[in-house]
Amino acid sequence: MEQVKKLFEKSHLPAAKLWGTNLHNGEEWKLSFNYSENDDEIFRIASMTKLLTTIGSLQLVERGEIKLDEPVNKYIPSISDVGVIDEQGVLKPSDSEVNLTQLLTHTSGFAYPFTSEILDSYLDRPRGPANPREFLTWPKVFNSGENFCYGVGIDWVGKLIETISGKTLEDYFRENITGPLGMDSTWFNPPSELHKNIVDYQVRNGRSFEIAGPRIPDLTDFFGGGGGLMSSAKDYMRLLKCLYHGGQLDGIKILNDNTVDLMFEDHLPKELHIGMTEAPEEHSWSNNGQFCQDMSSGRWGLGWALESEDTNGLRSPRTAYWAGIFNTYFTLDRSKGIAVLYFSQFLPFDDNEAYQLYKVFEEEVYRCSGFS
Repeated sequence: MEQVKKLFEKSHLPAAKLWGTNLHNGEEWKLSFNYSENDDEIFRIASMTKLLTTIGSLQLVERGEIKLDEPVNKYIPSISDVGVIDEQGVLKPSDSEVNLTQLLTHTSGFAYPFTSEILDSYLDRPRGPANPREFLTWPKVFNSGENFCYGVGIDWVGKLIETISGKTLEDYFRENITGPLGMDSTWFNPPSELHKNIVDYQVRNGRSFEIAGPRIPDLTDFFGGGGGLMSSAKDYMRLLKCLYHGGQLDGIKILNDNTVDLMFEDHLPKELHIGMTEAPEEHSWSNNGQFCQDMSSGRWGLGWALESEDTNGLRSPRTAYWAGIFNTYFTLDRSKGIAVLYFSQFLPFDDNEAYQLYKVFEEEVYRCSGFS
């Protein structure tokens, strides 16, 4: 791992935590630069929340409480009232229903301002993080099933889970995912005894970094399925290991094996792809108008992006990966048995130095596992 250490030392990154695992034999590699060695530090994981929300919705599917192809308006009537913006920026009634698969695969028409020029212009709001409560008021940018755009669809899935279960998303996760798996550092509202483990988050300005906001977040009563969780490297690696093992870990089962298999299948219609050609050229949330550099060749499963079938890299086809806007990343290659986590904590997203450190570390984990 000397190459990774040298790359960090040459960079201007303030801190990073990296964890790679060979799930076939249990060998692990951990590097912590200016973070502690105990893996209990708590990070804002932002869009890596989407994986847990997806799991929660698939649990409801397994219980027969909803179907993947079932219109969601049966449970959340207000979603039928959401209009769609045309290319001229005019809001019109939507002529399509939305089902759970479309919400989970970002083909529902919902977007973020930083992934859609149309929505960005329509909202005409100050650049920067939005109040998550706003997400459920944003119109769609196309009718369901017509295109792919990474957006707030999984925030609607969070509301769907709350509606069907009768519980807040915090309580649902604790009772059905994070609690059973012993992910005791994963919360929307971390208990006060965990506050000491929360790390600062920063904003980058050239080569320098400044504290971006309060280290300990204010309590919230809005639990966004698309982002908002805080978690530790230890907790998130347990989740990845559980999914590698077909939804079971240490005698705890959160999903059936065939459901996990479904998560690794490509659910995008063949004519759609996950590129973001409509993204604004400049946005304060991201360095390059896209959410993840890996997206240029990927597909989409349930809960994450998937490496395409024609990959030329170390990753196997259908390797799962995704990220969070504070420069966090994960990889889960179920075929080769590789799991990788990269945690840092600053804006804007898609920082080139952070991304390169993640990718070089990922390559080293594959190499140390016997893949080249």
